[in-house]
Parts: sequence; C-alpha cells; structure tokens
Amino acid sequence: MTELPALAEFRLLGALEVWVHGRRRQLGGSRQEKVLATLLLNVNTVVTTERLVDLLWEDPPRTARRQVHNAIARLRWALGHARTVVVSDGPGYRAQVALERVDLYRFDRAFRAARRAAADGDWSTVGRTTEEALRLWRGPALAGLTGRMLEAAASRLDEQRLTAQELAVESRFREGAAADLIPELTELVAEHPLREGLRSQLILAMAKAGRQSEALEVYEQTRRLLAEELGLEPGPEMRALQRRILCSDATLNPSPASALAEPDAPAPVLDEVPAVTGNDVVGDEGPGGFTTVAALPRPCLLPYDIADFTGRGDEIAQLLAAATAPTKSATVVTAIDGMAGVGKTTLAVRVAYLLADRYPDGQLFIDLHGHTRGRRPLEPTVALEFLLRSLGVPADQVPNRLAERVARWRSQVAGRRLLLVLDNAEDTGQVRALMPTGPDIGVLVTSRRRLCALEGVSSHSLQPMSRDDAVALFRRVAGTDRTAPELPRVADAVELCGLLPLAIRIAASRFRNRSAWTMRHLVERLRGAEQLAELTLGDLSVPDVFEASYQRLTAEQQRSFRLLGSRSVPEYDANSAAALFGTTAGTAERILEELLDVHLLIQDRLSRYRLHELLRVFAAAMVGEVAA
Repeated sequence: MTELPALAEFRLLGALEVWVHGRRRQLGGSRQEKVLATLLLNVNTVVTTERLVDLLWEDPPRTARRQVHNAIARLRWALGHARTVVVSDGPGYRAQVALERVDLYRFDRAFRAARRAAADGDWSTVGRTTEEALRLWRGPALAGLTGRMLEAAASRLDEQRLTAQELAVESRFREGAAADLIPELTELVAEHPLREGLRSQLILAMAKAGRQSEALEVYEQTRRLLAEELGLEPGPEMRALQRRILCSDATLNPSPASALAEPDAPAPVLDEVPAVTGNDVVGDEGPGGFTTVAALPRPCLLPYDIADFTGRGDEIAQLLAAATAPTKSATVVTAIDGMAGVGKTTLAVRVAYLLADRYPDGQLFIDLHGHTRGRRPLEPTVALEFLLRSLGVPADQVPNRLAERVARWRSQVAGRRLLLVLDNAEDTGQVRALMPTGPDIGVLVTSRRRLCALEGVSSHSLQPMSRDDAVALFRRVAGTDRTAPELPRVADAVELCGLLPLAIRIAASRFRNRSAWTMRHLVERLRGAEQLAELTLGDLSVPDVFEASYQRLTAEQQRSFRLLGSRSVPEYDANSAAALFGTTAGTAERILEELLDVHLLIQDRLSRYRLHELLRVFAAAMVGEVAA
C-alpha cells in the first residue's frame, strides 16, 4: 500500500474535511466531495464508474463517464500531497487509505468495543470507549452532501451515533449519575423525539432523582406522541418502567442500578402482553446476553376509514380482484398510482379494510413520505425499524445494517397472514427493500409515480372521479339539504375542482361551515383569480400537494412543466413541445413521458399530452414565482 503523508486525515463525521500536514484542503466543489466521500465509505474497495455516475446524476448525460474521470483528476489535484489516496483499479476507483486515517473507522472500532463491553457487563470500558467514539463527531454525518446513497449512509452513521450515546448514558447510570444525566437526556429527547430508548432513559433518570411526577408526565407525552406519529403504543420496556414508578418500586431509589431491568434479575411481568403460544414466540439474545421472549402482536395500524367515502365502485372491484388472485408462492402486490389529490390513500385504506378478514395476523400501514411537502422520503432502514417495532421486535434487537433489517423483517413475517400498506411511495427503489415474501402476505402500494419496474406488481392508475360521483361526494360533505336546490351549481363547482376528491372535499367543507354562502357565491370564488387559494383548508391544501410533486422534479422537468402551463394550449405532441422547450423532438418526448410517469401530465390518446386544469393553473403560478 502506498504510504500517505504522516499527517493526512479524512473526516466524515460532520462536514467532509481533508487535512494534510495540519492544513485543510479544499476539494473544489460538491462533485469532488461526493466522489471522495463515497470512496472513503468503501475504503480499500473498488467503486465502479457506473456507481459514481448514479451518485452524481439522476439522469446522467452522455458524457457522464468522462465527467467522472475529470472529477477524479480535479480531486487528485486538490488533495495535493495526499493525491495517492485515489487510485484507478479495474472498472473504477479505490480509496487507498489506512483505516486509522479516517474518523469513521476509528469511531467504528471504538463503537464495536463498547458494544462488546456492554454485552460482557464491563461498564467502565463502555464509558471509556463511547467517550472515545463520540469525541470524533463534529455534527451530522456527511453534513451538506446530498443524494440518496450518501443520505442513506449518513442516516446509518447518525443511527450508530445515537446508539453510542445511549450506551454512554447507560454506563453513567451504572455509576449512579442519574440526576446529572437529566439535562443531557432532555436535550437529546428534544433532538430525537421518537427515540424511545432515550425517552426511557430520561424517565428512569427522573424517577431515580425522586422526580416521579415529571417522569410519569414524560411517559404520557411519549405515549401520545407515538400514537399520533406512528400509531404505536410504548414498548414493553417503557410500560414496565411506568408500572415500577406507579408501584413505588424500591429499586428506583437513587443507586447505581441498570437502566430498565437488571441483567441478572428476572424480567418484570408484562401483564398487557397476551399469552405466548406456538408460533407467537420469538427469542433473541439481548445486549446483556440473555434471551428475551415476547408475544408477537397482531397489529391493526390502518388509518380510520372515512364515513363519507363515495363512489369508486369499479376501482374497488378491480383492486379486490387483483389482491385476491390466487398464487402458489408469490406475495400479491397491488399498486395504486395517480396524481396528487386524486384519492389514492383513501381508496387504499377502504380496500385494506375490505381485505382485513383475509389477513388475521395483522394489517400494517406506513407513510413513506415520498411526496410530503417539507419532508424527505423515508429511508428503507427507518421504515424497516418501524415495521419491525410494529411486530414487537424490541428496539435494541433491530439490526443496524439495511441488509440485516431486510432479512429480519422477512423472517419475522414468514408464515404469517399479514396485509402491508405502503402509502405515498417515492419510487420502486424505496418499495423494493420493504417487500415481504410468501403467498400469505398482501401488499398495497400507493404512489404518484407509476411503479412499472416493481417485479410482479398489478398496477392501477386512478383517475379523477366521474361527474356523478363527484357531485355525490360534494353533497355528502356539504349537506344534502343546502345543496338540493342548486344541483347545477354543485356540478359547476366539482368541475372547477377538477373532479379531484381532495379539492372537492375542501370546497364542500368550506361551504358547509359558511352558512351565509350560496353555491353561486362558491362557484364565483372558484372561478376567480385565486382559484388554488380557495382550495386550502387547515392542513389540507391542493397547491401544497401539487408543490410536493413539483419539488421532486429535476430542474429540466420543472422548467418544462412551467412552460407547458404558460400557454393556453389544450394538448401537446413532441414537436409542439420541442418548439416550446427549445429542444429536439426526441428530448421533448422524453420529458413529456417523464412528466406522464409522475402524473403531472395526462395522455388520452397516442402521442398527445395535456395538463389537468388545476395543474395548469399551478404551473402558470410557478412561472410567475420564478419570474419574480
């Protein structure tokens, strides 16, 4: 191995930094930073050029390979005396670095030592090694670097940092420092509100400090938060801790006791957990080296089925037929795709309830936030943790690596008759890692993107409502008495709502709660210049869901979408779009097809594309915003 300068150091646990001879090297741009970070994450392993292309571009240009080579050359020049770290190797490149020169691997060494010590009950070593590991962190891992691969790696590293922090806290518990830990744990809980382990440690610290009422208040806050955000109750460890506080357990008096239960003491009796029989038993070795046994729950995490659901009879029949088609060994996967606001989730929930009797072992539901405004799509590692926890796997027994979580998930559901609803998926890649296996499991997926590349899927594109169903929905929400005298104007209103269930529900709810309004007044408002602003009510907003779709587009797609909305043209073909975009017909057709795939365009006949009327209004508004 080529030796590096004695003082060369690479830092990933925070913003990416390279230090040579005590001076920080500037790498010359985000492209070089992403390449180096990827090589260091796979140190001494070849990273192919194709993988680097995927890292740098969602839609690679024809010159992508050459641009990667250029980025490598600029990176080597920027590294100066440390340029020999990046070597060409067969189909790609390799970071040739001693592990002790990269903070990530020093952290990993100390973190692994801490976990081994915890398993052996050597808490003084745990305290020393976690302090060594956490001292290396300067902020969130790979801070400022974007892209799915790097963000997934950063998420995994941040997860390990949290686990190390929990181990450090546990070691200090063993030293009897409960009261001193309360400020630190309060800050950590504020930063990671859904981290149940940290909340359990805060509750325990407060109880041991004689602050039982505050500890119980934190428990109640946790219970409400988990129910609202995840549809879950606190885990058995936290429930057991709450009972110990309520029963004035003497072991909660100030002492250097363990966190939730002594490893050499019998586990507390969990009276909420049903009796364990047959296939309901799972056994795993916990961090203290003892086996935990718990009942697998039969969860129903489906959102409530709305009482005023209207229409969609044909769609429901088609989805039920697809979801109940007999198979010998394959998981039945049914996907519902469609534009924002068309009612995919509501339909999926209705179908899930109709299918529930076929899946007596539980019905799981998770929002993947593929198109949620202001939120990043849920990483498969995070989604799998939620699913495993939903099936009763304790937090400390959820594996860290994605491949291990996938394996645990598939083994956990093997032989069980479960229904899984994956709502608001970003794309096929996000869904594929969550796929269970076996003929007794059904999967319903909703997405704004057509998931044609998902193996074995039965895809169904959901269209806006029929006019009759749209009128019926408006009247059910707004009230039949007030709308009966003005049925023609109700029909006008739902047309102005683009026959979209979300828009119809918002307009009808506003009408119901404005007793002075007439249908004529509502229609006039919907025809006004602020049409989209009228379709907002509380946290329901048509422009917001449209913007979530728009923000997922590439810059090229956003520009083209805005241009399509800037002309009052009923439909486009590749040639007319090319004239508008200033591109070739081939490029224009590719862009039109990409927008069609994410339901920002409609195709009623071959080679012709059009905008939904509300999307046209939105696109025109975006032209104005960009110009401003």
